[in-house]
Amino acid sequence: QVRMAANYYDSDREQFLYWGKKAAAQGNTFAKILLWGKGYGDLVPDLTWTSIACGIVMTGIFEKGFTYCDE
Repeated sequence: QVRMAANYYDSDREQFLYWGKKAAAQGNTFAKILLWGKGYGDLVPDLTWTSIACGIVMTGIFEKGFTYCDE
């Protein structure tokens, strides 16, 4: 689901939101970060700054998978 959301990040808002919300509801931290980064932070009120930092560092710098920072 998070991969589907990521695929639609820049191309299809409705599909991005559909898949992003679905993945975030199941606790996927990266989906929450994608939603927050696109301006939908109100959809993920439980997202913490430490989760955002983990997502950026682990996926961006260390190239870990999407689920590395999941709770």
